[in-house]
Amino acid sequence: MLDLLPYLIAAVAAWAGLQVWQVRRLTMRYEQLRCRNIEQDSPEGLISNDR
Repeated sequence: MLDLLPYLIAAVAAWAGLQVWQVRRLTMRYEQLRCRNIEQDSPEGLISNDR
């Protein structure tokens, strides 16, 4: 059983890395859509980027 521990750790690390990458990708997509919607909804010159 102890022989499998390094493989288990590597598998969990790979899974965690994929989860972080997916969240980052979805966050970037959300920011793009949010900025695009702000540009469409706001009149020219009145766009505020305050958070």
